[in-house]
Amino acid sequence: MNRSLIFLTSLLILMSSFQAFSFQKVDELLADPDITWVGEVYVDYIPNANILEPVEEETLNLYGSDDYNSFELLKIQNNVTDDWLKPLPTQLSHRLLQLSKNAAVYKDASLNEKLSYGAYQKAVRHELLDTIITFDPETFEEVVQIVPFNLELSMVKIFRVKQLLTYNESTNKLNIIPLAIAPIASMMKNKKLRKEVLFWMPIKEAFKSINLKTSSIDWAKRLTKDIPSKAVQTIKGSGNMTSIFDKMVAYYKTHSSTSKVYYGGGQELNPWNASEIENMGSPSVDTIITFHPETFEEIVQVIKYGIEPNFTVKVRLIQDWVWNSKKQEMQIRVLGFGPVPEKDAYSTTYSPTYYIKYGE
Repeated sequence: MNRSLIFLTSLLILMSSFQAFSFQKVDELLADPDITWVGEVYVDYIPNANILEPVEEETLNLYGSDDYNSFELLKIQNNVTDDWLKPLPTQLSHRLLQLSKNAAVYKDASLNEKLSYGAYQKAVRHELLDTIITFDPETFEEVVQIVPFNLELSMVKIFRVKQLLTYNESTNKLNIIPLAIAPIASMMKNKKLRKEVLFWMPIKEAFKSINLKTSSIDWAKRLTKDIPSKAVQTIKGSGNMTSIFDKMVAYYKTHSSTSKVYYGGGQELNPWNASEIENMGSPSVDTIITFHPETFEEIVQVIKYGIEPNFTVKVRLIQDWVWNSKKQEMQIRVLGFGPVPEKDAYSTTYSPTYYIKYGE
């Protein structure tokens, strides 16, 4: 299959329309008696990097995170000019840092205080300070200089997203609601990564597939990201993200004939059958025999498998991110998620125990 056909297939799969989630309805959601738990989390995404395990120290220093982060390119559309020396704007930072006066830009993630266009431009220019240490050539005394410099597009690699996670215990439904996004300027200072939020924009949540053939959509990627459970702050109800997944597993086991749970990854997910779901938390034991590399003595290890209480240490989210240049808005559709347990002695990577397709 050639690349153009693959691209066309991606477009057809993602066709349909949008609905919007109103940020002003968050208070109503918190007051909804059917929603028994709500968590709030701020997640840093890197739309142009794959952070895979094992994570190299250089990658950790560059992005300040070793959590799984991957992307798939869905669409990039540019207006080609004859100025071949000028690089084409392929990054999300090009879109968010070159907005018009009509764009909705805010001071912080609450989205209460809207920025004027002048304040937005100041945020984009964002003068930074750097410390340069030199020595006087005659006295050899240390000379410290504070040098200002302007923000460059290459410094904006990270985007922070404020999201809500809501759980309805009666239906066993976990919803992920992206609310706001912020570009982050990142730079190394004193061998430490320094991050500065520039501004915030509201996110339009998409509940259906996205029509990538729309001409105003000029940037789209599918992002997969691990969120540590400890990063999710409970703002309604009791417990935490880990205990919520324990409840979800217990519900699946008692409703095995109607629950839809998937295993696998990559390009294919396969459903668990009712029997597998009923036994998904049942422990099992395996015996592994190895040999010591120097003494060649036999080593017998007993490994326990199964879903134990408090098994979730991370949550893997799969989302489609789409930029609409005409409306100047970010649209995000949640595709699915999966709880990620702690690595055992024989695992080199974190991997979800199962997946849930969003909306099922």
